[in-house]
Amino acid sequence: MAERYPVYAEAAITIDSIEGPPEEMVGKILARLGEAASAGLTQPA
Repeated sequence: MAERYPVYAEAAITIDSIEGPPEEMVGKILARLGEAASAGLTQPA
């Protein structure tokens, strides 16, 4: 996991995983992507 953190630190969008049905995680992903798009965070660097 420690090897991944430097890569994760560069991410413009992060989503914490949860325990629960996959549909709930998909909902979180879609909501976060919508927020990021509204904030202009979905454009490549």
